[in-house]
Amino acid sequence: AGLSDYNQDEDPNGIYEGAVMQTNVIVNPFFTFETTGGTWAPYSFVSNMNDGPGFSSTVTNSYAKLENLNSVDIVFTDDTSKWSKVCVVEAQDDPDLSIGNQVKMGLRQSPSVDKEGNDDGSSTLGMGWFPGYAIDIETGERLNIIFAEDSWQTSENGADMQWNPTSKITTDEFPQYDPSAPIGDQFFGGNYLLGGKHFIYVVNGSSWVKGTEDYVNGNLKDVGNSPNYDEGAWIYEKLDVSGAGLLPRQFDVFENIGWVGVPLLAPGRELLTSDVRVKLRVAKPYIQYETVTGDKILQTTDALIINKSYTVAYFNASNTYPQGSWGGKSITHGGNTYEVGGAFVATTTSFNGSAKARVIEHASNSSSNINFIFIVI
Repeated sequence: AGLSDYNQDEDPNGIYEGAVMQTNVIVNPFFTFETTGGTWAPYSFVSNMNDGPGFSSTVTNSYAKLENLNSVDIVFTDDTSKWSKVCVVEAQDDPDLSIGNQVKMGLRQSPSVDKEGNDDGSSTLGMGWFPGYAIDIETGERLNIIFAEDSWQTSENGADMQWNPTSKITTDEFPQYDPSAPIGDQFFGGNYLLGGKHFIYVVNGSSWVKGTEDYVNGNLKDVGNSPNYDEGAWIYEKLDVSGAGLLPRQFDVFENIGWVGVPLLAPGRELLTSDVRVKLRVAKPYIQYETVTGDKILQTTDALIINKSYTVAYFNASNTYPQGSWGGKSITHGGNTYEVGGAFVATTTSFNGSAKARVIEHASNSSSNINFIFIVI
């Protein structure tokens, strides 16, 4: 995979030129990953230690799968009609220092704001606006965004519920780390400010999730998979809880993060003086996949319609773990076995197969040699 997080042609005023340009190549037996730039990375590679943008090592190391990483564009703009309504989360590691004693990556405990940064009158907490939007260029879908801020860092705009990073990286005294010290004493000296920790999280999502029963009925907290852009509604319902109930819901949300940005304002510059497009790219082979509404994707417990045409679903990686992937399994129907990609006309209302097996309903086609069916919504 290759990516670039800064392009002089697309940032003529140099708003983001403070990013440190470097190329890193990570090689292991399964893949080679190359990054050019210093401010964006896949969520699975970020740190969850003090001041890092990661939520949990379990999520970043195990649940956030590289196989779910898509190519995306993130656009920054002063055109408020294109801004994204988003959840704002707490980036302060110590709940004793955060507003409302909120834990890291919980909803900010300050009133939700409008595009001007004023209380929006909704009586809710933790909702704000990101000055731009994110697009999954592989599916064309607009994606949800989350941004963070450290509410203890009032001097770095960390408590105003707005995405407005500063240029300051550390306090005047540089922070130190001693791994041999007792837990709680390993970090000493100064602090990392990181511009107020206005981390940007791009959330993987799919449109078909909005067709599921729970989503349609408004039971968003029970929806297992992440939708495409819905003004942060699904994320809000997941994170709008406190105490022991928050942790599993944080897992539900943050295992869907694809990309993370750690933004800093270039010294002497101002935000949003020009539009900027960040392009993050992943090289992938062509594969077959389904982009249909949820009611067209049937499992073995669902009833087929006699004389309707169906295709056995290809493997589809899930956006959400542990619900897992689906498809990629053969099925039997009417005494016949159909492999992945195979098409058939239903003669009964049932089919058999693995719990992951799925069939896709599609319009009848007179051809008797159908290999691939593409259904676009």
